[in-house]
This record gives sequence, C-alpha cells and structure tokens, in this order.
Amino acid sequence: MNYTLPDSADGTFLALSPAVDTVTDRIGADNLNDFLVIQFSDPNTTAVGLDLICTSAERAGTVRFYSANGLITEEAVSCTKGGNFIGISGDELIIRVEAQAPGTWEAVDNVTFGSATLFTAYSDRDEFEVTYPLLNKEDFESGHLNDGSGRTCPSPLDASSDNLCFSPGDLVAGVQYQVQGTSVTNELTLGDPIQGRSITLGPNTASDFLIASFSGSQTTGVGLDVYCVLSDGIASVRFYSTKGLITEQSFDCSKSAAFIGIAANKHITLIEAEFVGNFEYIDNLLFGRAALELVFNDGFE
Repeated sequence: MNYTLPDSADGTFLALSPAVDTVTDRIGADNLNDFLVIQFSDPNTTAVGLDLICTSAERAGTVRFYSANGLITEEAVSCTKGGNFIGISGDELIIRVEAQAPGTWEAVDNVTFGSATLFTAYSDRDEFEVTYPLLNKEDFESGHLNDGSGRTCPSPLDASSDNLCFSPGDLVAGVQYQVQGTSVTNELTLGDPIQGRSITLGPNTASDFLIASFSGSQTTGVGLDVYCVLSDGIASVRFYSTKGLITEQSFDCSKSAAFIGIAANKHITLIEAEFVGNFEYIDNLLFGRAALELVFNDGFE
C-alpha cells in the first residue's frame, strides 16, 4: 500500500500530522488544493476502511473506491476533526481509494484493508430474483422422464451430458451435478413433477447428498429451491469458495419448496445440499454474478 497525491499534483507534499486530543497520528495532503490517494498492491484486497479527518474545518467529505474496472462507489462522509469511518467490502478487488474534502486539509487514519469474506443470505426467492435479476436459471425441465415418472441418471451431469436423462445442451452450461456419500451406485434421479412441483434433481440414495460445482469465475450468487421427500426436518446447504466454506445455511425442509440463496464477495465454486437420511432434491437453481457491495459507517465489526 502506498500514499500519494493526485497525478496532476506538482510541487506538493504529503504531511504526517501529530496526535491531537483523541486523534492519533494521521496522513494527508500538505496542500489545500490536493487530496489523498491510497493505492493497494495486495491482489486480495476486497475490503478497505478508514477514518476520514478534516484537520482545520469540518466539511462534507467524499471517499471514492476503485477497481481495475473503474469507480466502484463514491461515499459521502461527514469530515470532522475527530474523524468518521467509512469502509466497503465487495466482490471486486480494490486497487485505489481517493479521500477528499474540498476547502480543507483532509487526512486519513486507521486504514484497514485485506481480504474479507462477506455474504448476504436470502430465504425469499422473489427478493433474491429482484435483487439479482441477471442470474442464470436451471429448472431441469429439459430432462427426459421415464414415461412421465422419475428416471435414474448417471453422475456427474452437465451441459455436455448425452444419456437417457439429458441431451447435449439441455442443461445450462457452467454447472456440474454429482452425488457424494456412502452408496455404491453413485447415481442421480430426475424427480417427476408431482405434488405441485416441476422436475427436480437429487441423489438416488438417501445416504448420498447432492453437489453442484460452478466452473465460471464470476459466480458470486447462488440460490435454489430444496425439497425433502421422505420426511420433514432440518436440511442444510453449504456454500464454498476456493478458500473453503463461506457459510452453511440450515432451514426447515419438507415436500414443499424451501428457498435458500446467498450473494457473496467470493467466487462460489460449489454447494452441497444435505438432509441426512433423506432424499433432498433441488430445482430452479439460480447462479452467476451478483454484484455485492456492502458499505460500513461504523467500523467493520
């Protein structure tokens, strides 16, 4: 991380200000017409927070956060002598921050940065779809049933599958479905559209559970309907990134659909849906880029 002035600055300097009252040492521009630029070289910086301080007079301040693709967000901050916190965490790498309060000397202190795993969980499908309207959707309606009833399928399945269940291109590309557990059959099942539901997909054995893995590097949002066929109870869906578990969401599961979804600032690589000793089927899978940006005004805690 380094601290600089705007690229257009000429003959200006940074200033390290000493502690005053309850404010510790801070750094800012030494010229009233300049503003402070912070640049981050750590390739894992997805969260940045800082205290913005106005050393001579209180002003309306602005902090701009940038990725390699341009401006992520511009946040208004009340810039006071005591300082106010502003921070964001999202799914884009932050490479630059600009802190500005026109008409006064602005400085920063307590700059916090790094990789942070954050997510927002949803249990309402409508809210999830409205919030992230551009996600891909897989409803398994292209599956070939066995004379209108369910059909056993090989595991894994993806868009290239060519078998009795799916033809190439039937499944939306970017996801692979498979089972994991203790059975020796290692098979999936297309669930027939009964009891008011459409075609579903799940393990063929109650001792197995379903895994969906995502090949795209931009999958930061995943949501799905889950059905538990044998009995009602508590099921769970685990969401993973390349760094490990993001979150495990537990919920009441029955023969009626239960929706669970998350938007994260990490790429979601796979999910596991499990209800031990039950057949858990999924439907209406949503996945893709869910631009997540969380703004913090009172610290990251």
